[in-house]
Amino acid sequence: LALNAILSPAWVAELDRPWCPTAYVSDASSTFGFGVCAATIGQKLARDVASHASDHDVMFRLSRGPTDEPAKLRSGREIVLPLRKSRLRTLISARARRRDHSGALEAQAAVLASRLVLPGGA
Repeated sequence: LALNAILSPAWVAELDRPWCPTAYVSDASSTFGFGVCAATIGQKLARDVASHASDHDVMFRLSRGPTDEPAKLRSGREIVLPLRKSRLRTLISARARRRDHSGALEAQAAVLASRLVLPGGA
């Protein structure tokens, strides 16, 4: 933390860059493992989603098709994205090697997704 504070004057933030038009989503289960998928959503939707991402009571859902299983009840304010499961392409699908909390598995998926997406992350 101290090193970050010392180096903060060297940080570069390009606030005029366009929004990434790709959404990356992850899911995890201690039974099955974890996965990361991606879909092209466009810059406008990416910006709209980002405007709600820090809200603690928000839960994003994909649009459901007629053959999709029913949605499970969850707490929080639901935002349904105009994105169907069929538009997602799988980037990572890994079986659980050990029983772990789904939050820990989701964090692993997020780290692997970051390595795929960010320059020099591999």
